[in-house]
Formats: sequence, structure tokens, C-alpha cells
Amino acid sequence: MLYMQMQRFWIEQSLKDAKRELGMAEYQIRTWRAWHHHITLTMLAHLFLLQQKFRHHQETPLLSCSDIRFILAHTLPQKVVTKEDVLDTITQRHRRRQYDLNQYAES
Repeated sequence: MLYMQMQRFWIEQSLKDAKRELGMAEYQIRTWRAWHHHITLTMLAHLFLLQQKFRHHQETPLLSCSDIRFILAHTLPQKVVTKEDVLDTITQRHRRRQYDLNQYAES
């Protein structure tokens, strides 16, 4: 029984990591297919983080999924966003919102 309880701990810890670090519980979906896609992608991302954690275990034994996310966020190239890009995005959002409001008013 003790062995089974210990196995349960690691499963629960893995699910907590996936929820906390990868947004496994943060989804807004309408179909089962979308839910399956979200969970599958989350699990693949978690697998990647765990592989990195095990790969670098000798050099950094305390490396966590959170640490790996932090490293990736600060080392991967990021898209350069200009002020004009931000304004264009906001303008497009406002156009879509106004279109939706007009459609709702007509019906």
C-alpha cells in the first residue's frame, strides 16, 4: 500500500506541474475534440520539460519545470513589436467588435 501511495504522489505532482506551469486547466473550449487537442499539446509540452529536466540532472539536480520555462522565456528570440503594430492590432479588434455590435443590433 505504501508503494502505491508513493506512486500516486508523483502522478499528482506531475498534474500539478502541468496545471501550474503549462496551463493545463486553463482552457475555453466548446467541443471534446478541442479539449483533447489542448490536453495533448499540454502533455507534449510537459514531456519536453521533463526530458530537459532529466537531461540536465547531473549539472543541475534542482532544475524544475518552472526554471526551464524561465530559461526559455529569456533565451528564445521574441517578436519585435512596434508601436504601430500595437495600434494596428487594437484598431482591428475595434473593427471586429463594432462589426459584431452592428450584427447584433440588426437581429
